[in-house]
Amino acid sequence: VLNWDALPGATDYIVDVSTAANFAIASTETYIVNTNSLNLTNLVNSRTYYWRVKGFNANSTCGTFSRTGRFRTTITTSTED
Repeated sequence: VLNWDALPGATDYIVDVSTAANFAIASTETYIVNTNSLNLTNLVNSRTYYWRVKGFNANSTCGTFSRTGRFRTTITTSTED
């Protein structure tokens, strides 16, 4: 789950999630959400992802993209006795 601070005046957010730090088009997914969080699914295990967010409303965008965040997925396993 990605979370960010709500932006004053923003009613929606553009969220880019990429496997490339430069957000190359071929490796980036763009989401439009109306809350300040995004639940990501279907991520590849053991991969680094980068993300950024920009708010907007019916009149315009609310500034530029945020600083780039980064996370790495991991494989979780469990065993039962």
